[in-house]
Amino acid sequence: MDEDGFTRGEKSARDKACYLIVQLPWLLLHLPRLFFSALVRLVWGEAAARFAWQKIFTPANFLTSARFVLLGKAIALFFMGASLATQTHWLFFALATDFFDGPMARLNGEVTELGTYLDHSGDWGVTAWVIFLSIWYGTLELPFLLAALGAILLLFAINIAKFLKFRDPLVPLIRNVGAFAAEELQTDFWGRVQFVSLAVALFGGLFISVSGEAGFLFAGFMRGVGDWARTITYGALALSVFLGGYNTQEALDYSEFKAKKFRDKLRELKGGPS
Repeated sequence: MDEDGFTRGEKSARDKACYLIVQLPWLLLHLPRLFFSALVRLVWGEAAARFAWQKIFTPANFLTSARFVLLGKAIALFFMGASLATQTHWLFFALATDFFDGPMARLNGEVTELGTYLDHSGDWGVTAWVIFLSIWYGTLELPFLLAALGAILLLFAINIAKFLKFRDPLVPLIRNVGAFAAEELQTDFWGRVQFVSLAVALFGGLFISVSGEAGFLFAGFMRGVGDWARTITYGALALSVFLGGYNTQEALDYSEFKAKKFRDKLRELKGGPS
C-alpha cells in the first residue's frame, strides 16, 4: 500500500508512543509462539513451521486474537444478564488491543496478511456488538446508529466487490487474499480517524448510560467531561458518518489501471502457501 504523509505520521507517532508498552508483551508472547510452531513442526515439517512462525503465530496476532476472547466474554455476559457497565468494561478492553497490535507488529517487522484480517474482523466485530447493545439499551438514537451501520456495511460490500474484480484467476486464491490485505486493507489516516470517531461515539453512548452505576471504572472521567459528553458523542458520530462517505469514495476506485497494478504485484510475490 502506498501511504500518504498523514498515514505515515500517524503510524510513526503511535509506534513511538507504544514502544515501551508493547515490547515486554512481545517477548512474553513468544512462549505460545514457540509452543504452537513446535506443534506445526511435528505434524507438517520444518517448512510449514517456519511459515507458521513468520506469518501466523506472531505476538501481534496473539494480541489481536485476544480481542475475540474479550468480545466473546462480553457477549456471554449479555446473555448471563450482567450489568451494562460490566459488559462495557470488557468491550472497552477488547477495543483497546487495537491501539497496540499494529505498533507491536510494525516495530518488530511482523506485519502479516492474517494479522490484517484478524485486526479488521476484531474491530468490526466489537463495533457491531456495541451497535447492537446501543440499539438494545437505547443509548443512542436509532437513526444515527442505522446511518453508522449502513456506512460500515456499504464499505464492507464494496471491498468484497473490489476483491472480486482485482483478483487474478491464474494465482491461487490464498495469495490473492493475502495480497489484497497488504495492498487494499491497510488502514490509512482517514480510515483511522473514522474508526476512532465511531468508537468514541458508540462508547460515549454506553459511558453516558452507565456513568451512574456502581463500580463503573470510568465514572470519574465522565464527571470530568460533564455536560460535554453528549455533544462529543454525537459530534464524533457525525464525523464518522461523513468520513465513511469519503472512505467509501476512495474504496470505489475500480480503475482497470489499479486492478492491473495489483495483479502485477501479485505475480511478483514469492513464497507462502499455495
